[in-house]
Amino acid sequence: MKAYLRRLFAKTSEEPRAPDETFIDESPSAICRRRSELVERRAHLLWNAEGRIPGRDVYYWLRAQEEIAAELGERQV
Repeated sequence: MKAYLRRLFAKTSEEPRAPDETFIDESPSAICRRRSELVERRAHLLWNAEGRIPGRDVYYWLRAQEEIAAELGERQV
């Protein structure tokens, strides 16, 4: 979202862009990759917090997805 606003304001302003501005990849594949990394980290944290119970990887993955979606304000169907 921040990158979108920066691009929007850069287009509307008269000032040229700074040459050292960092490019943030917002393609759908990059967003999906970042999201899966967040879910993976959260699932690992949940697994550690609950005592590293084996065989519950799907449970932790789905729970992590729900938590990330809730934090991002996405609607769950």
